[in-house]
Amino acid sequence: MIEREVKFVEAAKRVISRYGVKRTTMADIAEEAGVSRQTLYSVFSNKDEVLRATLRHQADVWIGHIEDGCAKAHDLGERLDTIFKWLALEPYKLLHSGPDSEDLISGFNEAGKSQIEANIARYQKAIQHAFEPYTPQIEAAGFGLKPFADFVCTSAAAYKHDARSRPHLSMLLASLKSVILTTLKVD
Repeated sequence: MIEREVKFVEAAKRVISRYGVKRTTMADIAEEAGVSRQTLYSVFSNKDEVLRATLRHQADVWIGHIEDGCAKAHDLGERLDTIFKWLALEPYKLLHSGPDSEDLISGFNEAGKSQIEANIARYQKAIQHAFEPYTPQIEAAGFGLKPFADFVCTSAAAYKHDARSRPHLSMLLASLKSVILTTLKVD
């Protein structure tokens, strides 16, 4: 994403956190970015494109953190902590940051939902890569690498929607981590 696009999607995130996706307009985003509507329209033809770009950019950032954190992790527990932070804990904060913030995570229309599906596939790939060193343990437990990564991704992502509070989310993730480490017989 080029610098100008990043400026626009960051402005969109700020406006959406104030007004919600449905009430946010292209004029609001342009004003927040400090540009004319025409300049914004020269990059994004409509709000759906801005939403898709915003969702894609946020996933780029969080997946980058997962990849970097897992590369630096000393063990599976640290990898899981990193994955859970950027797949569930940070999105949970975003979900509760403003009106209708859920729309930014779940997609408020078909355009948003299709981008979310593409992002989930990217998260699953990053998680699968993080689990590759543990393939023998995963297979010994009776799973394949890809389905196991899908299970972890799907479970952790669902928790951010189902948790009653941040402490409840942390408890759910700690339980999932314990189950994974016990199942794979990894400390």
